[in-house]
Amino acid sequence: LSTRLDLAVMADEVIKPRSEVLSAVERAQADLGLGRKCLAVHFRGQEMRRAARHPLPPSRSQMVDAITRALDFGSFESVFVVSEGTEHLRSLKRVFGNRIVYTDSFRLYRRNSYRTNPRLSHRYLLGFEILRDALLMALCGGLVHGDSNVSEFVRFRRRDDFLVRIGIDNGMN
Repeated sequence: LSTRLDLAVMADEVIKPRSEVLSAVERAQADLGLGRKCLAVHFRGQEMRRAARHPLPPSRSQMVDAITRALDFGSFESVFVVSEGTEHLRSLKRVFGNRIVYTDSFRLYRRNSYRTNPRLSHRYLLGFEILRDALLMALCGGLVHGDSNVSEFVRFRRRDDFLVRIGIDNGMN
């Protein structure tokens, strides 16, 4: 059996993001100043709160507490937030102010982004944006997250080599 590290090395050899994804990552990394001095935060919510057999997402207070602990532990200058919910992003901006950075990903207020079609190639763009954002999170020095496939991908991509990583597990719905 292969170890997780062996699988990660193999994945890097076989899975290659397309050039337009890599270009978007490079532009966003430069624009947002992402790197080891940035804490990545993946804050899911939306449909996960009600979907059967999905992990229950962290509450806002759990995320604020976890981010505060991570900031106290690490010497992070900024917090890169990835969330599909505008309410999550707004609440973190109220608490952490101008330390919060984020991409222009599509977000809705308390609604599932997959249940609407407001732009051409909407579903493709949702996938593009989360892949870009996940690759960006893997460039950061720390990670705060709930239980999701995106955070698992980021941990796998980064080989779980973070200065600080705080995962919030609220069990299954």
